[in-house]
Amino acid sequence: MIPEFASHETTQLRLGHIEDQLTRVSDAVVSIARMDERLVAVLEGMERFNLKIESESQVRRLLESRVHDLEKEGVSTNLIKQFLTIVITGAITAVIGGIGYVVVG
Repeated sequence: MIPEFASHETTQLRLGHIEDQLTRVSDAVVSIARMDERLVAVLEGMERFNLKIESESQVRRLLESRVHDLEKEGVSTNLIKQFLTIVITGAITAVIGGIGYVVVG
């Protein structure tokens, strides 16, 4: 007995379904590649953030050590507080001045 082959229409219909599935798979691969790129960018940003935190922590430890040394050497805490107050006030004044300059132009 000779096998019956599918009609031309049936073959075209099946090929159409296969093409649709391939298109969906291709779209999914592209989406996965984009998600991978975004994930890599996020992870790189987190690494930079962690390095910055580590650097800030080292600076903080260094400053704490220096303050402790100064306190041991007899520099009064009041003098340090006054110095920090002057520095912070100057920084705030600079920021407000910069904002005023931007706003007023």
